[in-house]
Amino acid sequence: MNNMCALYLRVSTDNQADHGVSLPAQKSRLMAYIKAQGWDLFKVYMDDGYSGKDLDRPAMKQLLKDAKQNKFGHVAVIKLDRLSRSQKDALYLIEDIFNARDIAFHSISESFDTSTPFGKASLGMLSVFAQLEREMIVDRILVAKKECAKQGRYLGGFIPYGYLYNDSLKKYVIEPIAAHTVRSMFDMYLTGQYSFGAVAEKLTEQKIPTPRDGKYWDKTTIKQMLRNPAYIGKLRHRGQIYDGRHDPIISEEQFATVNEMIKNRYVQPRAKEDDNLLTGFIYCGECGARMRYKNHNWNTSKKKYNQQYYICYTQYGYKHMSTADSCDCGFKKVLKVNQAVIEYLFSLAENPVEIENKIKEINSEIDDPQDDNEMLREELASINKKIDRWYVAYENGDIDSEQLSGRIHKLRNRQAELETQISIVEEAKSIKKQRIISAQAIKEQLPELSKSWSIITPAERRALLSRIIRKVKVYKDNNIEIELRF
Repeated sequence: MNNMCALYLRVSTDNQADHGVSLPAQKSRLMAYIKAQGWDLFKVYMDDGYSGKDLDRPAMKQLLKDAKQNKFGHVAVIKLDRLSRSQKDALYLIEDIFNARDIAFHSISESFDTSTPFGKASLGMLSVFAQLEREMIVDRILVAKKECAKQGRYLGGFIPYGYLYNDSLKKYVIEPIAAHTVRSMFDMYLTGQYSFGAVAEKLTEQKIPTPRDGKYWDKTTIKQMLRNPAYIGKLRHRGQIYDGRHDPIISEEQFATVNEMIKNRYVQPRAKEDDNLLTGFIYCGECGARMRYKNHNWNTSKKKYNQQYYICYTQYGYKHMSTADSCDCGFKKVLKVNQAVIEYLFSLAENPVEIENKIKEINSEIDDPQDDNEMLREELASINKKIDRWYVAYENGDIDSEQLSGRIHKLRNRQAELETQISIVEEAKSIKKQRIISAQAIKEQLPELSKSWSIITPAERRALLSRIIRKVKVYKDNNIEIELRF
């Protein structure tokens, strides 16, 4: 078995140090353990401040990657719950990753390892208790938070804009300047002349800091704040509303009126054919900024007019989404732009030669399987054998530790270079192959688009287009470029 040992360390909170599982404490005990076993240290993997509820941790991901490449023969932790508190994840790591590659797992506090029959039998039992412990912790936290909510106490997390948290009083207290902004926000919306976006633009123009100290307000933040019951002295917890201990900023009558207006205004969204079809993937060809949908109304002495446009953010909208000081691309009629895009896709459906030619072009870029990557892998295998031979020589006493370090250092550097080159080549191949798959999928979807377009809803049309189109560029001269998703 490979004599190299990987150490995995994890803490999820700072106060774990008080219970003997700080990172230095874990490392010290593990280093003493592998020294006593006569193993060599491969690497120390540390996740500082990460929960054990899943495997989404930086050092854990690297450990898995190295394990799959058989870079070590042992993995040691101070306790099983440092590896994972999930029974499913613990069993996956040890059985599907470590044992499948003859990598022995050792938990030094629980005195077992998976290289012995007893250790394998103990694994399932310990995993069950780790999972049980985590579930009990979660249950206790949920119960405690619900009780806090019933008492109107601070639940932790983000403090609503307009308040500060007073630790001595254990409740929110009103912050006068920010509270004034909250009242202004409700007052603007109550006039019926401001949408969420218009309120956001007004606050941004006034250079009022956002809840997270940013420069630009957005309509999502405004909507969330206008619907937050914290401003009438209440708390929301898991879908339930409780009386809070803090003072309200807004009256209950004003809050109820605003939320009724929100409900009535957005109960039935528009569903016109020319409505907002390309938002999200339409860009200005002149300055490169995204284009937004704008519904424009104006009156004359004889008639009311309404027209929908696409206009880039550099010309009109949030300045932080602009890409230049100015742009003269102009207002582009939504109906004309949408129609041009749809007609182009319909023509592709009838005559997919352009897509077929693109597939051939991408195919020609795909390297032959017997390419330089095979040579790189052969060299990597040779280096791995050399490293093993030098370790054997060291174990046999033929060379000392200084000689070993000098020979291994260069080999390790070249090993890392080769692994990087192999990864780059494989990634490039994967991207090229995915482009072909995407092109073929689009070729198959286009006939569906032309057949069903007249009977599907605007939302379905938009979803279909988003699977086919990556980007639409519109220029000052009304020229339109369409980039498909391959």
